[in-house]
Amino acid sequence: KSKDRKADTRQGQILFRSIGCLACHTVSNEGHSGPFGGGDLSKVGSKRTESWLFTWLKSPQSLNADHRMPLVKLSEIERSQLALFLSDLGDDNPKTQSSSQPLQEQVRAGKKLIEAAGCAVCHRIPGVSTKARQLADLSKSDWDSSRSCLGVRPDPKAFRPAYPQLKPAEREAIEKFIKSREGQLTKHNPLDQGRLVLEQNNCLKCHERNHTKGIVEIAGSMSVTDPSIQGQSEALIPPALNAIGDKLLDKALAEAVSGEQPKPRLPWLKVRMPKFKHSKEDKAALLHYLISQDRVPDNAPSTSTPKPSGQKTDHLVAGYTLIGAKGFSCVACHRVGSFEPRNVALGTRGSDLLMLGQRMRQSYYLRWTRSPQRIVPGMEMPSLRKAVPDVLGEDLLAQLTATWEALNDPRFTAPTSPSAVEQLLVVRPGEPTRVVRDVFTSSKENGGGYIARALAIGLNNGHNMLFDLDNFTLRNWTFGDFARQRTEGKSWYWDLAGVPIMQGFTSESDFALQAVEPSNSPLLAPIKENNSGGRLNSYQVDQKSIKIHYDLHFKIDNKNQSVHVREQITPEGSSAWKRTIAVSDVPDGYQMRIAINRRTALVGNPRIEVIGEDSTRKSEYAQVKNGAVQLLYRTDLTRPKFNLPDQPEIITEDESVTSVPGYTGTRLPLPASIMPTALTWTKQDRPGIPKGTLIFTSLKGHVFLAIDTDNDGLEDTLKLFEEGLAAPYGVLPYKNGLLVAHKPELIYLEDTNADGRADKRHVVATGWGYSDNYHDWTTSLIQDSQDRFYIGLGSDYAQPKRPKETSRWRGAVLRITPSSLPENPTAKLTPWKIEPVGQAFRYPTGLAINQEDEIFVTDNQGVQNTFNELNHLVEGRHYGVPSRHETNTTANATPPAVQVPHPWTRSVNGVFFLPPSGKEHSAFRGHGIGCEYDTRFLVRFTLQKVKGEYQGAAYYFSHPNAEAGGNNFRGPLCGAVSPQGNLYIGSIHDSGWLGGQNTGAIVRLSPREKLSNNGIREVRATPKGFEIEFLMPIVAENINSPASYDISGYTRSWKGGYATPDSSRHKLTVQKATRLPDGRTVSLEVKDRREGFVYEISCGGLSQANDRPLFPNTAHYTLHKIP
Repeated sequence: KSKDRKADTRQGQILFRSIGCLACHTVSNEGHSGPFGGGDLSKVGSKRTESWLFTWLKSPQSLNADHRMPLVKLSEIERSQLALFLSDLGDDNPKTQSSSQPLQEQVRAGKKLIEAAGCAVCHRIPGVSTKARQLADLSKSDWDSSRSCLGVRPDPKAFRPAYPQLKPAEREAIEKFIKSREGQLTKHNPLDQGRLVLEQNNCLKCHERNHTKGIVEIAGSMSVTDPSIQGQSEALIPPALNAIGDKLLDKALAEAVSGEQPKPRLPWLKVRMPKFKHSKEDKAALLHYLISQDRVPDNAPSTSTPKPSGQKTDHLVAGYTLIGAKGFSCVACHRVGSFEPRNVALGTRGSDLLMLGQRMRQSYYLRWTRSPQRIVPGMEMPSLRKAVPDVLGEDLLAQLTATWEALNDPRFTAPTSPSAVEQLLVVRPGEPTRVVRDVFTSSKENGGGYIARALAIGLNNGHNMLFDLDNFTLRNWTFGDFARQRTEGKSWYWDLAGVPIMQGFTSESDFALQAVEPSNSPLLAPIKENNSGGRLNSYQVDQKSIKIHYDLHFKIDNKNQSVHVREQITPEGSSAWKRTIAVSDVPDGYQMRIAINRRTALVGNPRIEVIGEDSTRKSEYAQVKNGAVQLLYRTDLTRPKFNLPDQPEIITEDESVTSVPGYTGTRLPLPASIMPTALTWTKQDRPGIPKGTLIFTSLKGHVFLAIDTDNDGLEDTLKLFEEGLAAPYGVLPYKNGLLVAHKPELIYLEDTNADGRADKRHVVATGWGYSDNYHDWTTSLIQDSQDRFYIGLGSDYAQPKRPKETSRWRGAVLRITPSSLPENPTAKLTPWKIEPVGQAFRYPTGLAINQEDEIFVTDNQGVQNTFNELNHLVEGRHYGVPSRHETNTTANATPPAVQVPHPWTRSVNGVFFLPPSGKEHSAFRGHGIGCEYDTRFLVRFTLQKVKGEYQGAAYYFSHPNAEAGGNNFRGPLCGAVSPQGNLYIGSIHDSGWLGGQNTGAIVRLSPREKLSNNGIREVRATPKGFEIEFLMPIVAENINSPASYDISGYTRSWKGGYATPDSSRHKLTVQKATRLPDGRTVSLEVKDRREGFVYEISCGGLSQANDRPLFPNTAHYTLHKIP
């Protein structure tokens, strides 16, 4: 069918663009061929039939015994689709096969012509001798290039071709080479032969190796060109061949170079390793080359010697711990046998580790695990340099050896549940109702998968229920413990922890409208708006119950209508719970029906009854009469009496942090289980929140109040204000309560009875795309001078199967304009206005606003982001990483104001500005501070507006390369300035990235009266070069010597890989250095600066009179415009 043919042709095009064909072939402007490529296929359809192409792709040797094309692994359907696509290329005139037979005279004449022309010298032609024509001897000194194939024109009489595509320089190079060689050419030595095989097979046109970039640039281009592979460039790039001869065992290497592996090692890649049929000699030469070039001898200096674990089973026990979530967390990214992690981004997904010793050399493994980036720059894998506590004597080498031994032991079983429980919530008798709003799992019996927009409720009689707020339906009912939070790899989830009472819950909504007449009218389910059948407005918790208000969306007579629902859930005795549901705004002529009996009982004789109706009558739906209905969920279960002890908290000591010059750092004595994500303070008293209280959110879902109970200036006690939110990343005081940004919404929390615990919640803004993917962060929360709020949304660019309805505004910064809050819980909320301001961010984790009301946004390195970034937010602009369903795909990307080098920094997240005035931080007034998580230091930013656009520099603010904890930060994620002028830095340790426990801490940095060291305060661009302003007047003999300064520039152009190397690196010569009259500023004159480059400016050559090193002594300046 023509429709099917069109679809198959399109699939063939996607295959051609994704499986690696473009490494050797070109079509129009796509791909590259080169000297050893397969040529241009733009018009292949004009000379080859579909059936011929199918045969060629399946069995090229049947058509040409001397073929060079490797065999690409394709299914029959894929081969047909690819052949169909190729046959359509340049095929304007359909090919027809002549029905007439050629005359014998024509056959003889053709053969004679072929023999005279010497075609068989290069081509295999049946019945034609290869010796039909004598070739010219190029070793003779009288060889005349003008009468050779290097001539400009062909010579038909001499049957001599010409090659017009050769450039003059190429002709000259060939001629000079031939004339420089007399006699027989020297045979290649094995090393050169191996290198030549690698080159002739185009291996490095596909794979990266050392400084060659393979197919990376093409992959990047295709991921932008083709919507079907948008954002999937990493799936189009095969593994780098860096150190491959050191990495693989000889046998595994021999299989790999021929494409003979039993199964794909990285099955998620779209690009495919073909099979090569090397000659015995070529294969031996290639293996010799790779091993000789790459392999580190076993007795080389600094080679680690494995430390066997000793007992025969010790490595299994230790390995189980080390590989799991509380160890190195290998299972966060790697498959291990039958276990496969989910929600792993393409750039961080790892191969199957089970029995890796059948392929990999152990000595390489020990080098790799300690520093992956040293072998493959930009590799997104942490370096394992710190031992896991309390395992094998905290000996890192012994732990790595035990991990190796465990993974290569046939008896080893990967953790069947690699998750770790972070919280277990239990609602004791007499306690208030508890609520969790994060992502929940759903068992296979209840539809499976995950419930993203969840509302889980735990009552104090042991009954627990889980509601799906995308579909407004009950998804589970359990008895006993309420809920547990767990981590699995990088993802965080909740489960109901009690015993299931019923099963058969599905995503079908419990609510439906039905026309009153006729009585058998069809049921109308809520319609989806932004993937949700309704909108949660508010919920309020007291000692016994929870009150929930929401709207349901319906379409009646092609008009959208909302029905308002007020619901109260209360415990009834020890064995039941009651739902009181009131509805309003039901369209005239319709009635509301609520599903009750469509699940299967499991334990406790559960039944659902309509209060006031005959309980013996079983009906699938309850009818709402007079605007209300009461449902009773009963069982015969009775909760046993128990006394669950509180889990003791490990309190962090008030340790000194000494990594920030000029500041006295103290780690607050708070529980180590906190994971701070945002910090703020109250400037006035609020119910339950005294003036000056430190407030922070935690990745585990909490909002805490931190109190100083002994008046020593250090917060030492936590008060839980809210729990169960979905990864809250922003908090601000507002009205009588707090605004908190968490994944599904912006929510207002208020403590109406002033007991220090939120009891009223209003959802003031929601509606952005939301799913169970852990990247769906809603980050930061700032307020401008017009009382408008801003949040960032993590992008879905790397989720190719994500539906459009869950992608709204992903990768955008949103502006939210408030309206009034309801005066009472039953009043309707006017939704706050939401507008996307900037789009095409990757993960806009940090937002900060300066004294001019200008907003700056951090974004993380990866794919199109070749640096970590500080972006100036300008309404309407796009910032370089289009989301999965980006509507404006042609928008120009706005470059960052400051490009922060990677891997100097790996993940700059939270950002804030220091006060522009006041005695505190006087040396750094108005500067920005960024939190670098992976390498555990603080970055300082300065900004300079040139020709209407911001640019600026990044510097160290704290000392780098210090271990986590101790006298340094654990992993800076967020920060803020307190009302007293102190800096507070929130740090976390995330097991999904680094293994171990999920912990955190807050450090207070108090500025000292005087700076103890000198260093660069600010670098500015000038019309003639740069100015370096120091923190204080500088005394150095060589201050005016150009040789004291070093300036190098570079840029990065994304080609398709996760990490991007430097390009166009150049060094600037300082022609003149002049100290200015203020005594602390030096003017540098340079030439040949390039706009769009980052300049690394160092003054490390200065020799201060006191011999103390400058800190910082280097700046990284982003030069967009020359003043």
